Amino acid sequence: MNDLSHINTIEKEFPDFGRYRGYYPLDTTKWDGEGIFSLRRTKRKAWVFAGILTEEYIIGFAIVDAGIMATGFAYLQNRKTGKFIEEKCLRPLGFPDNYNPDLKSSWTIVDGRKSWHFLGSGNTYQFDFVGESFSVQCEAEEEYEGLSVVAPSKNRPFHYTYKNMNLKSKVTITHEGTKKVLNGNFVSIDFSKGYPPRETFWNWASLIGTVAETGDKIGINLVSGFNDGLENAVWLGGNLIPLGLSEFKYQKPISIHRTEIRTNDALLEIQFSPEGKRMENIDVVLYRSQFIQAFGVFEGKLLYKGNTLRFHGLGLVEEHHALW
Repeated sequence: MNDLSHINTIEKEFPDFGRYRGYYPLDTTKWDGEGIFSLRRTKRKAWVFAGILTEEYIIGFAIVDAGIMATGFAYLQNRKTGKFIEEKCLRPLGFPDNYNPDLKSSWTIVDGRKSWHFLGSGNTYQFDFVGESFSVQCEAEEEYEGLSVVAPSKNRPFHYTYKNMNLKSKVTITHEGTKKVLNGNFVSIDFSKGYPPRETFWNWASLIGTVAETGDKIGINLVSGFNDGLENAVWLGGNLIPLGLSEFKYQKPISIHRTEIRTNDALLEIQFSPEGKRMENIDVVLYRSQFIQAFGVFEGKLLYKGNTLRFHGLGLVEEHHALW
C-alpha cells in the first residue's frame, strides 16, 4: 500500500495508508468525539478548494472548517489588466459540533453580504461565491477519476485528501456590472479532511497545461513536506500517473522568484514563474495559518513511456505554515 509506484483501487473497508483511484467517502465520527475539547474541534481539519485557471482569469475559492475556526476566501486575478480582488471571512466555531462534511455534501459559510457555497453530487460540483465586489459561479464535472490519499500524521490518526484536475467546467463571473461566461477543462479540485500534525509546513503546486507534442491536456499536483508525497501525480488524458517525492527550489518569497520543482524518480521537471499572489496571516488562539499562494505560468517536461513530453500552462504554487 505504501509503494509509491502504484495506485490501488479503494475497497469498501477503510484503506491503509497509500494512494487510490477514485473518491473515498470518509466518515471521521469514531475519532472525532464531542465537545469543545474533542478531536473534532481541536485537531480535525477539513477544506474544499477550487482553482480556476484561464487565459484571462485566475480564480481561487475555498471553504475551511478548522475546528475552532471556519474561514472562506475567494479571489480573482485579471491577467489582462493585472487587477487583483479578494474577499474573505473568519468565523469562530463557524460549523456545528456534528458537522462531518465530505466531497459529496453541502458546505456554506456566510458573512454579511458575502457567501460561499459548495455542493458535490456524483461526479459534478457547484461552487458559488457572492461578494461585495464580484461573484463567481462554477459548475464542474469530472470526466476521469481523481486521486485519494490516506497519509500518516505525526501523533494523530491520519490525514485524507482527494485531488482531481482538468474538470470540464462552466464559470460565470460577475464584476463591475458585466457578466462573462467561460467554458473549458480548466478547474482543479482539492478536498482534504483528517488530523494533520499540530505544526504543518508544505509546498504545494496545482498546474493545468497543454502538451506541446500532442496538444493533450495535462494536470499536475505536487506537494513537499506533507502527506509523504503520496499526492504527487500527473493527469494526462485519461491516465493517472503516480510520481515520487518532489523537491521545490526557490528563493523566498515564493511569490516573486522562480520556483523549480523536480521529482526524485526523474520523471518530472517544472519551472514556475509567478505573476501575482494571494497571501494571508491568521493568528488567533490555538490556530495559526500563514501562507502565500502564488499564481502564474509554468513550463516543464515529463518522461512518459520512454518519451519526453514538453508542456506549458497556468498554475498555483504555495508556501504554507500552520499551527493547528
